[in-house]
Parts: sequence; structure tokens; C-alpha cells
Amino acid sequence: MDVERLCNVHIPQWLASAGMDAGKIGTFYDDPVKTAYDTWCINKAYGLKSFSIDQGPVKTAERWAKFVLQGLKGALRSAPDGSLIESPSLVPSQTAPGERALEPAPVRQQV
Repeated sequence: MDVERLCNVHIPQWLASAGMDAGKIGTFYDDPVKTAYDTWCINKAYGLKSFSIDQGPVKTAERWAKFVLQGLKGALRSAPDGSLIESPSLVPSQTAPGERALEPAPVRQQV
């Protein structure tokens, strides 16, 4: 977010006038879009930390629920024959000498 705001908003405004004082730099740090995103990031980080390490029955149940749901999600990806559904990966294709090309190729793995 910082780079986006600098490149699209603040630097063009800074270059439109001469000099570079503390007031110009302060507009970046006071940018309401930047500060809102910074707040969101901080809340998200502390929320994930809390989810990961907090003790107690509620947090433990939340972690187990996520573990079980991720397991079910993986099971739903499995085909009836027990193999994983094909997923593309990049492998070199047959090309003329000196050319490099990558194309999707199916990958099947046994579970």
C-alpha cells in the first residue's frame, strides 16, 4: 500500500512543486488510505497471532475446526479412484533448439 500511495499520489504531488520539506513527507504519513490499511494490517496480524498461540478451550476448538475443515477440503479434491484431481504444473514443451517455452501439463499423484 505504501508504494502504491507514494507512486500514484504523493510523489507526483511532491514533484509538482519545488523543494521537499517535512510537511510534504507528513502528507504521506497522514494519508487516510494508508493509515486505514496500516490499521487493518495490524489487526489482521494480531488476530492471526491470537489464533495461532492463544490458550484456552475456545482457541483450541477454533484451531481444531480449521484443521478438520482443511482436511475435508483436501478430501473433496480427491477423485473417486483415490488419486488427486489433475492440477496443472509447468513443464518444458517440445520446442525448436534455442527456444524455451513452458506449457501446463497434468500431474497425477497417488494419495
